[in-house]
Amino acid sequence: MKKAGITGTFLALMLLFLVSWPAQAQASDMLTQLGGNPAEVGAGQRVDTVVAVGTDARIAGWVKDIVLVINGNVILAPSARVDLVIDLGGHVANFASEKVKTGVFEMNPTSGVTQDFLVGALLLIGTWLVRLLASLVGILLLTGLGYALHRHFERAAAFLEHAPGRLFAIGVAGALVSWALTVLLSLTIVGIPVAVFVFFLSFLAAFLGVLPLIDYLGREFLNARVQTYPPITRWLLLASLFTALINIPLLGFLFLLIFGAVGFGLTTVLLWSFFKERKRRRLT
Repeated sequence: MKKAGITGTFLALMLLFLVSWPAQAQASDMLTQLGGNPAEVGAGQRVDTVVAVGTDARIAGWVKDIVLVINGNVILAPSARVDLVIDLGGHVANFASEKVKTGVFEMNPTSGVTQDFLVGALLLIGTWLVRLLASLVGILLLTGLGYALHRHFERAAAFLEHAPGRLFAIGVAGALVSWALTVLLSLTIVGIPVAVFVFFLSFLAAFLGVLPLIDYLGREFLNARVQTYPPITRWLLLASLFTALINIPLLGFLFLLIFGAVGFGLTTVLLWSFFKERKRRRLT
């Protein structure tokens, strides 16, 4: 009950702020009552807003904007004129001869509703914590691998500078082939381990390809002063910016797909170039 009262008070203050924001009424036009005796608007009396928390509201006069009651009941007398009634945790007894203009909204949370709300809140918090943990792990991995491999990104930068569109196309095509192969292999029990292995290799290729892409974009678009930072500091900054970018709602997923496709294409081209040169050396 104590938690419900605190929550109710908070909701009342928030709703009161939203309702009173556009209005230019004086303080005398607002009737508030926190516990104790009911909030009453007598016949012939006119107010803009009535807010009652932990007590009832009895309306016989004219309430221009809203009657908001938390953990209490609303009684509308026959002479009452009201625009909007919201009752959270109580009941509305409407005897008004004049129809409530906007409407009467009454909500009494049951144990089932409260349980569903708590489950939803826990799922929301859990999802947020998982995303936070994944972001922190991603920053650490990108920083560590970027710092360890940053001296080997010169060749990748040349490909990114001259043919970024081609890398994206190769990455999309390669990802589609990999996805189709994974689906086909997963249709049989024997092929499931191979499908998992193919998926892991594809993910690893995209992830490793993202590293030189981040490094290249950082050199192109960040301030020149950033390039003078120690490598570990610079990569921590790049990893944090990349993680923040892909966490943008809706757009973040699109950015992740683009980065993943280019990264997959870049890794594919680098491996193909490596094996081609190795074969040429054997022939010579």
